[in-house]
Amino acid sequence: MSGTGSWTKLLLIGLGTGFLAGLMGVGGGVVMIPAMVLLLKIDQHTAHGTSLAIMIVIATAAAAAYALNGAVNWPIAATLIPGTLAGAFIGARLASRVPARQLTLLFSVFVLITGATMVHEGMAGADVAAPAGVAAHAGIVWGLAVGLLSGCLGGLLGVGGGIVMVPALALGPGFAQQICQGTSLVAIIATAISGALTHNAAGNMDRRAAIGLAAGGLPGSLAGSAVAISMPGAHLTATFGVFLIVMSALIAYPALRAQRGTGR
Repeated sequence: MSGTGSWTKLLLIGLGTGFLAGLMGVGGGVVMIPAMVLLLKIDQHTAHGTSLAIMIVIATAAAAAYALNGAVNWPIAATLIPGTLAGAFIGARLASRVPARQLTLLFSVFVLITGATMVHEGMAGADVAAPAGVAAHAGIVWGLAVGLLSGCLGGLLGVGGGIVMVPALALGPGFAQQICQGTSLVAIIATAISGALTHNAAGNMDRRAAIGLAAGGLPGSLAGSAVAISMPGAHLTATFGVFLIVMSALIAYPALRAQRGTGR
């Protein structure tokens, strides 16, 4: 990978991924990894490792922007982190034992239904934070469960993170959308650090690409966060629902194509 064109692609990929991360409260790997593989011809393992390293930068900047606006629930974030780390270990161990294709399709249906529900809630004008009692008690229990599920899906399917945490927090205890996204970003920082260190030790890191991606991702994440914080919560909820519906199709497509190829 060399030349001005490659640097331009890196900056644009980083900018787009960062904006998505800040706007939706997700890591952005679902966009960054295929973009690196398809547009920059970086191998899959190196793309995963480099993506995780950039997520640290993107998620930290975006989380800081949310936190400065009071849109992070720190106790819930603290419960999400151990769950995601433990879940990632469990998911990785199960990866070779569970039929990935069927599980991927099932997960895509779950994401589709969740997205449709969030669109409905947003269009209905739902924009309320959880009651204090819920945040202090049920919210913490829910955070542990959500972190475990998110981490497990990440280790098993290479998805999860914000795509699970944000809607689960929004539709479970019912936190305001901005708080769900800011809290998700804090948890993503911890899981990205853990994953990036593992990949770096295995040599799955392109440091030159990381510099270009970070240069675009940092301002992109701040811009996306600013837009999200300024949006009415109900509109942001509906927007995240549309994002999930699109993601459900992207998650299902490879599994459906493989199924068609085997004639099953």
